[in-house]
Amino acid sequence: MPMVDVIFLLIIFFVLITEITQAELEEMVLPEADMANPDTAPPPGRLVINIVKADEDDPDDRSGEIVISRTRYDIGSDELIELLRERADEDPHTGEALRESREDLSDLQVLIRCDRRVKYQYFQRLMAMMSHPDKQIGIWQVQIAIAEKDTQ
Repeated sequence: MPMVDVIFLLIIFFVLITEITQAELEEMVLPEADMANPDTAPPPGRLVINIVKADEDDPDDRSGEIVISRTRYDIGSDELIELLRERADEDPHTGEALRESREDLSDLQVLIRCDRRVKYQYFQRLMAMMSHPDKQIGIWQVQIAIAEKDTQ
């Protein structure tokens, strides 16, 4: 196989990998901070939770919805709670069952991306749901996505 073919195959491979890794990221306006660290090496198996505006067409609507892997959930819905429990029970690296009891804390790492146009209560409810003992989710390793403020 000529070297040019190998190079084209590598380019195609890297383009596809980039598309796959960006599939969990919804379009949104992130909150800004003076200093932010780039997300250069996300841990394998990390769950990305997006909190997006429920109605993009209404500028006055500040309600939010949860989006995980392009699927929409209402905050506090049974489907969302069950999904978070299942993911929290798995080993983030292998996907095998890991926690022996739901009373234990999970090793799952989560990145929360919240649109800054959404009311804070949606972020707060998600955080409370993931850590509340009655829900038996036990997620405690949480990162919050922000954008670095433009200094110009």
